[in-house]
Amino acid sequence: MKKSQQQQQRSNNNKASSTTSKRKRKMKSSQGTTTTLLFKDKEDVLKLSCEELKMMPQLCSIDDAFHLSHSEFSEIFYSFVSGRRAATEEYMKWNLYAKAFYLKLHSSCENIPPFRYKSLQVADGGISSDEEEPPLSPVDELTRVIGFARPRLLGPFKFGEYTERTQPRCIPYHLYLLLKQAVAIMKSSHTKTTKLKMVEKKIRFFCNYFHSHLPPGWKYKRDRASKEVESYDPTRKPRYDMSGYTPISSFTGAHVEFEYDEQTRLSRQSMIATMWIIHSRQTPILWELSPEQLSFYCKICSCFGIDYHRLEAASEDDVRLMFVGVSK
Repeated sequence: MKKSQQQQQRSNNNKASSTTSKRKRKMKSSQGTTTTLLFKDKEDVLKLSCEELKMMPQLCSIDDAFHLSHSEFSEIFYSFVSGRRAATEEYMKWNLYAKAFYLKLHSSCENIPPFRYKSLQVADGGISSDEEEPPLSPVDELTRVIGFARPRLLGPFKFGEYTERTQPRCIPYHLYLLLKQAVAIMKSSHTKTTKLKMVEKKIRFFCNYFHSHLPPGWKYKRDRASKEVESYDPTRKPRYDMSGYTPISSFTGAHVEFEYDEQTRLSRQSMIATMWIIHSRQTPILWELSPEQLSFYCKICSCFGIDYHRLEAASEDDVRLMFVGVSK
């Protein structure tokens, strides 16, 4: 009797121990997949896939293009297209936004892209000065070839225009959502200035490149944001009435093909092509874009709440303002 009772107790203890260890492993697994990657040794390169990225909601939901400087953005981009995968130690030094951008580049193609440039060596978190400089962007290359200064676009310029009687009477729905974020931050705490400035950065970007869709004379003012949100009717249908809108799909004039926007460092044609990509809702191969075009693409997606490495998930409303009147 005593032996059978002891055996029963041991069996129960083993089951409890097994259940506890399973729970611990499950908890560790669920926690680890969102923030960290495990490697066999320090010299292992990252082997990342779209499936792994989906397990990292923190990396999928942040606005990395607005958080990274142009130099940081370009550095990661050129490092990626060189064909050299980030070493484990290098990857772990990056902040969350750099990691997100790098992972999304990987998720846009099945394999590492072919070698385009010499392998880039990274030291102290930057590109080594001993290595070959990254190639010129298409716009800078044009300047070198054509031999004259590029005419600058004096913004804000329009991708299209409304007829006089069909001009918007209220701000675009997605701009309202950005204002709503800004107001929520201001109400929750006056000390969250960094977070507020980031949202306002997106608001100004939106107002600059979607100026045509704003009511005449409308400008963003922090002290009026709350009233704008309160007066907006989020239930109005349709969210976007563009019946009177005529997109500008081509331009005429001397050297118009060489004109560029100083903020994005892109020509008009490149900007229109980028808008078309988003409107198509077909995710491009990200590393086939230039870093300037990719940055512009990511920022637009961020303003409209679109995950730029999964355009297919966007709604028609999300991409409606990117209609530029061209087709492929």
